[in-house]
Parts: sequence; C-alpha cells; structure tokens
Amino acid sequence: MNYILKKRVLAIMLLTVTFASANVNFGNIRIFSESTKSLNIELKNNDGGLNVYIKDIYGVELYNEQFKGRRFLRTYDLSLLPDGDYFIEIVGQTKINMIPFIVSGINVEVLEMKKELIHKPIVRIQDDLVYISKFSQSKGVLKIVFYDEDNNILVEEKLRDEVINGKIFSLAKLPKGKYKLTATYSNNRVYTQEIVK
Repeated sequence: MNYILKKRVLAIMLLTVTFASANVNFGNIRIFSESTKSLNIELKNNDGGLNVYIKDIYGVELYNEQFKGRRFLRTYDLSLLPDGDYFIEIVGQTKINMIPFIVSGINVEVLEMKKELIHKPIVRIQDDLVYISKFSQSKGVLKIVFYDEDNNILVEEKLRDEVINGKIFSLAKLPKGKYKLTATYSNNRVYTQEIVK
C-alpha cells in the first residue's frame, strides 16, 4: 500500500507544463534540462495517439500519460527520484523512442548516444488475410506466433534480418472465433494483436 501511495505522489510531482530552449535534438523530439532535477520534452507528433512513460533501469513504470494531438510539451520534476539510470519511452502507433537519462545529485544528463528507435510490426487484416510487416533499421529477428482461443500455437514463423519483410496468414480455413498474434523482437519486446474472425 505504501509503494502505491509513493508511486502516485511521484506521478503527481512529475508533471508540470513549461517552455524552454533545447539542448538535445532527436529529429521530431527535443529534450532539455533547464532547471535543477527536471527534464523537458517537446515533440511534434505524427504517429497517432502516444503513450509517454518514465521508467527505471529495470523497466518499472514510474509515470505514464496518454497524448493525442500534434504538439507535446511537458516538464517533469524529478526531485523525488533517487540518483540512478532512467529512460523516457514514447510509444506511438508505429514506433517507440527510448531515451535514457541519468539523475545524479541535482543534475539530469540525457544520454544522446544511447537513444533507441524501435519500429513496431504492422498488422493489417483484410477479409480472411492477416498481413504482418517488419520494418527495422537495425538487424534482428521478429518471431511471429499465431494462437487459437485456447492458446494453442497454430503457426510460428521468424522474419529475419531483412529491412522490410512480411508474412501473410490466411484465416479462410479456420472456424469463427478469437485468435491472438504475438510478434517478439530479439530484445524480447512483445506486441500482441487480437484477431476476431
């Protein structure tokens, strides 16, 4: 109970709105720290609804918010965070930006060279066909598993290191019902899509 209360207090303290000048630029994302123990994010959104997370080095979610719109601007007060490694994760419809930062004393350092961009697999359903596309600028394997409603594996495929690759599954011979598709990258990040026939 005490942990939940601390997490809620931290979430309330993290969010305030402001405007400042940038010192790190990630294309459509600008990150800057203008005052003591704070982190500012400004981005121009062209990737649908966004989820913005602050996580610790173990992936534990400390704060999250949803955003719909074209321009996102926030200042996060990090005064309650102990010294350590953290990251901002900005999850859009087609991609994920992960930007690590370090809190040390009263300073916040954004690790520009360790930023990561992950392209989500694209799943499109048309009639009885399921299209899965993989786009990635880095090499890696995308493991696709198709399950029935009892969680039995119907198909398991791997899309290898090509930059653009895809797979088509036909649902024509399957009975009506609910199915699940999971796509797992080599970094163990999993995307799940429910499919109803």
